[in-house]
Amino acid sequence: MVVSAAMAALALILPIAFHAVGLGSQFLPMLLPLLLNGFLVPLPWALLTGATVPIISSFMTGMPPTHRFGFLYDLPGARPSPTAETGYLGKCLSLSSKFLGC
Repeated sequence: MVVSAAMAALALILPIAFHAVGLGSQFLPMLLPLLLNGFLVPLPWALLTGATVPIISSFMTGMPPTHRFGFLYDLPGARPSPTAETGYLGKCLSLSSKFLGC
């Protein structure tokens, strides 16, 4: 749980630092701590951390930008694509690290 919290905090701070020096779009810095998190923590924590970090980041910084859902309103933080992507990434890496015995 502590490792997941530290990786989530790093996944929120690292993109800001990378975008400040102009490297944000080349390295996708939010994914780097989530990749490491998938290898270090059990499956439920990897999946939960990977799925919640893009939503929290969107609320806090506006990155990743929100999509328009429906015609009447915007749902800030409701990005199904990055949320599903990073959650699935954490799940796959956690399962592969168990399979490989890491």
